[in-house]
Amino acid sequence: MKHVIYWCAQAWKKVNSSTLEKWWNKLFDGLVLSDDAEEEENLHILLENIPGCENIEESEISDWINSDVSELDFTEQDIVDMDLQKRREQEK
Repeated sequence: MKHVIYWCAQAWKKVNSSTLEKWWNKLFDGLVLSDDAEEEENLHILLENIPGCENIEESEISDWINSDVSELDFTEQDIVDMDLQKRREQEK
C-alpha cells in the first residue's frame, strides 16, 4: 500500500499545470461562477457530465461544500493516533 501511495505521488508530480488548465477548461466549458447559489447550480451541471455522477442531487453538492467547512483541524499525529486506536480496537 505504501508503494502505491508513493507511485500516485510521483505520477501527480508529473502532471503539469497546462494539462490541469486544459482539463478544467473542458470541464467548465465556458461556465462563469458568481454567487453561491449560482456556483452550486453550475457545479451541479458540471458534475452531471462526470461518469458516475449523472444523478447527483443539488442537496448532496451543498452537503459536500458545507462538510469541508469544519472546525475540526487534525494534525498528522491526531490522524496517526486515531488509526492506531482503530487498529487496537479491531485486534480485540
